[in-house]
Amino acid sequence: MSKSVLLNLPAELLYQIFDHLEARFIICSVRRVCSQFYVLASAYNRFELECGSMSESDLKLVSRFVQPENVVSLKLSTADNRDQYIQLFLSYFNICRFTRLHSITFCNVRRAAEINRFLEHVTSITSFSLTIVGYEGERDRILESIFPLVINSKLRKLSLHNLNYTNSTLPWPIQSTLEQLTIQDCTYDQYCVILSNSFQLKSFTMRNCIMNTIHKTGSSSLTTASHLAKRQRTSPTTAGYHQLISLAIGNCELPIKDLELLLSMTPSLVYLKLVSPREVFDSIFNGSYWKQYIQNTLPLLNKFEFLLTFDIMKYDGHMDIESLILPFHDSFWLSEKRWFVACDYIINRPRINLYTTPVCVRSEENKHATLQISSTDGIVHAIFYPITLTQLDLSRNQITDIGAQHIANAFRTHTNLETLDLSHNRIGNDGAQYLFDALKENKIITNLELEGNIGSYCTAVSTAILIKSNKQTHAKMNLKATKIGNDETRFLADALENNKTITELNLSNNEIGDIGAQYLAHALRDNKTLTSLIFGCDYRNNEEEKCLDIDWMFICDIISNETLTLLDLSGNEIGNTGAQHFATALQKNQTLTILNLESNRVQDDGMKYLAKVLENNKTLKRLDLEKNPSDSYAFVSAAFQIQNDPTVTRIYIRNKKITDTDVQFLADALRNNNTITELKLSRNQIGDSSIQYLGDILQNNTKIKTLDLSYNQLTNDGAKHLSKALKDSEIHSTIYLQSKKIGDDEVRFLADALGGTETKFIALYLSNNEIGDVGAECLARVLQNNKTLEKLFLLHNRIGLIGLQCLLDAFGTNQVTYFTK
Repeated sequence: MSKSVLLNLPAELLYQIFDHLEARFIICSVRRVCSQFYVLASAYNRFELECGSMSESDLKLVSRFVQPENVVSLKLSTADNRDQYIQLFLSYFNICRFTRLHSITFCNVRRAAEINRFLEHVTSITSFSLTIVGYEGERDRILESIFPLVINSKLRKLSLHNLNYTNSTLPWPIQSTLEQLTIQDCTYDQYCVILSNSFQLKSFTMRNCIMNTIHKTGSSSLTTASHLAKRQRTSPTTAGYHQLISLAIGNCELPIKDLELLLSMTPSLVYLKLVSPREVFDSIFNGSYWKQYIQNTLPLLNKFEFLLTFDIMKYDGHMDIESLILPFHDSFWLSEKRWFVACDYIINRPRINLYTTPVCVRSEENKHATLQISSTDGIVHAIFYPITLTQLDLSRNQITDIGAQHIANAFRTHTNLETLDLSHNRIGNDGAQYLFDALKENKIITNLELEGNIGSYCTAVSTAILIKSNKQTHAKMNLKATKIGNDETRFLADALENNKTITELNLSNNEIGDIGAQYLAHALRDNKTLTSLIFGCDYRNNEEEKCLDIDWMFICDIISNETLTLLDLSGNEIGNTGAQHFATALQKNQTLTILNLESNRVQDDGMKYLAKVLENNKTLKRLDLEKNPSDSYAFVSAAFQIQNDPTVTRIYIRNKKITDTDVQFLADALRNNNTITELKLSRNQIGDSSIQYLGDILQNNTKIKTLDLSYNQLTNDGAKHLSKALKDSEIHSTIYLQSKKIGDDEVRFLADALGGTETKFIALYLSNNEIGDVGAECLARVLQNNKTLEKLFLLHNRIGLIGLQCLLDAFGTNQVTYFTK
């Protein structure tokens, strides 16, 4: 504002500006602006002197230019241990000349003598404010120095801050001028004495009333009044104190019954202010209770301000702020009285604040995360500070489902929050559902912590929000054994549908059934990122572990995904029918490379359906079928590896009750294979027909260097087939034929193969058979010309001395380096 504008302002308006300026500034700065301001400042007569912070030089300066008659308010302080400050002030000012003084404030005065030294010169003040900080022993003396002022002056307002009168008796005189009284704490008896002896007292403000002795008959324990009081009433009147129309209690700790008694003594109250931190959640929070009490006891009350607080951690029940605010939605509050009430749930504390609006007491708690509801609309609003926060930790409160709903609504469109921690908050499935519905379209929130809540949905919802954000740093999502069922799966399915980051999802050992599988199948039709889905159940768990019952239709839908390369369905209940439809789906799939069907219920017929997949499927490299109720599983699994996985060089199938069909299936897979070097099929009850199937393949296979057919059902015919195959084959390094079935006749055919010009045996294992001298002689004859055999094992046969001698003679011309009998 320019100087010219100020000069054109009316004098009274300038004086109102002066009212907000310090005396020294008016004297040293304003007076020097111009002659007009000099005149106005010299005539100004509403100075409010705050002398406690002035230096002695400033005090001397002010005393030269400010006349005491022009001072209306005086504030004296003995801060910084300047105990002689009041005496210093009196040395520069004549206290008797403060004729227009209507307010005195003493701050931080430590000794009663300092106040007495000042007050003995003052007899006409009408407003008196006192703040005491100091020695406990001085407080009562300071108060006693005030009481003569109450008697001898026309005091209308008295404020005694931070001052408790500790004596049991209060020397309060009978007087008729005091209208406003502010004190700190007082007892019930002192309260009665003050009201009994203050006929014009209309406004009473205190921090708390201590109900030390309550005599329902109306008598008081006070006996003797102080000699400072001319006379004194000490008993409360049964008719009440009708002169009091305003009562404010700033920190009320009274039980509800004591509060009722206190308020009933002042039936003419027009204004009531109540600030009360509660230790118990009682009827003081009930709007219906207050309505009835006010109508019956305080009929003249037209302004009611309150702030009621309660620590929820002390409450075992369910806290619902909507139910709490509902009674205040009554016409008594909104229309008749027009008292509007709000309720805040301070989540971080956690604490309930119930209060009238506008707020009667400001609090720093409004900077915390808050759920707020008003009696005017009944809608819960979530308020968070600052608005730009990116992380919010609300863990270990008692938010419950209702709180989760309100928080969810608040963050539905929030554009900054990235992490929201609601762990350990007793949030159930309803609360988790609210959070998912609200946050699923929010792409900013990437981390929703719901650990330690009671709802089974929480883990799935937390994970789904992370997946939907497409911002997770890990491509693998492990949800193994997290109690996810059908309902929980729909959250994950919804999130996976358009996800572009998750490549592996582990849902094993959960409780997902047909419906859950359907949710996932629908989502994975359009997912172009997920390559591995682990959907099995640990078959090693005890019988109480719930296995899944996934229908074949949904399996087919999952397989139709064009990017999935690994699917684990182990430990489910897929049977023959499921395997049939499953096989149909695999005929068209060209991306799946690993399929785990361990520990299902696929029997022989189901294995046949799966085996036919090999006719068209060239990509499925590994089909795990162990622990199904069919011994054919090993040959079906091996066939897929032989045909489709060029990295597999060894096939081990042992101790299975296989059929000729199984061996034929394996043989067909080996027909065009050029990578298998070891084929071990011991203890599988392989008969002569199966040997023929294998023999046909071995004739043209040049890669197999180790063949193990030990302990099968090889007989004479089988030996013929095997002998022919080995004789025509280019190379077979090691042959295992221990079985207790091979005798002299069978050895004769094998010896024939051993003598072939193309065969290059390195080791031949014939232990544990029925070979006698005749068989040994056959072997000896061919060994005379065999130049490749290095090891021959004939342990535990029936070879006698004759046969042994024949073999020894043959070894003399053969390079066999290891022989055992």
